[in-house]
Amino acid sequence: MKKLERVALVGFGYWGEKIARVLNELGVLDAIIDTSDERLFRAQSSFPQIINYGYSFSHFNVEAIVIAAPPETHYEIAKNCLNAGLHVFVEKPAATKVIEVRELVSLASQKNLSFKVGYIYAYSKGLMEMPRPVGSADLFIKLLNDKGPPSGSPRDLRWAALPHAAFIAYHILNDQPVKVENYREENRFEVKMEFFNGSKVFIDVGDWTGTRVRSVELRECHNRYLFNADQPDHLLSFGPGRHGYVGTKYSFYQDGEGDPLSRELKDFIENDNIDSNIVPVSELLERMITGWTGRRSWVS
Repeated sequence: MKKLERVALVGFGYWGEKIARVLNELGVLDAIIDTSDERLFRAQSSFPQIINYGYSFSHFNVEAIVIAAPPETHYEIAKNCLNAGLHVFVEKPAATKVIEVRELVSLASQKNLSFKVGYIYAYSKGLMEMPRPVGSADLFIKLLNDKGPPSGSPRDLRWAALPHAAFIAYHILNDQPVKVENYREENRFEVKMEFFNGSKVFIDVGDWTGTRVRSVELRECHNRYLFNADQPDHLLSFGPGRHGYVGTKYSFYQDGEGDPLSRELKDFIENDNIDSNIVPVSELLERMITGWTGRRSWVS
């Protein structure tokens, strides 16, 4: 696939505005689509050089769509766009049901179109360099907001934060769990999982928690690794030394290579493929939400 030159954005909310900025910087933003007149007016004010605005992608001659609309609309929008022959980038989750995710992946494959899901942590080099454990390990994922979601509006943590946790857990452990338990409150969602090799994952996501934390910690044998999303291209490593544990900070990107969102969208417009982890991550997310038990012999 040659580099995309005309991309439309569907959804100009909190995250959509950030995506629009990056697509504009990359020189490919051709249209902005939203069902809200107020948001379209704000988009026109922010990007006066863009002349294509409206309520439907079918009005514009574009090559690809970036979907930043509410999660419950992802499946229908993505399906319509793929059927129209457009490459699709959809913010997580790909859809709210695994059966729908499988259908979208199959459709993209049949039509030889690119289909990617916006897991921004895949472009946080510090996290990607965290080693995958050889044996059992404990993984702690915390995605907490101190006062609430960045937009200041209510959100469903199942679709706002848990998809990130599902991607991180699957990337590091590369497997499906044998046991999943969850605990829910109004603004909090906690998940505990155990894998066949004895690895455990503890996930804590929430809003209005009084503290802001976006961290991933891996503990295996005598080593410990810590990733902080505030420094996405750095990784802390702790290991035994002569006088106790020794910490080392590793940096993986040089200045000028762009932030994770810029790298993620640049990868979409320059490369044609279907992310291989879309379905297994979606399966893991569904199990996190339902708390399904896959092995009765598991002992807590």
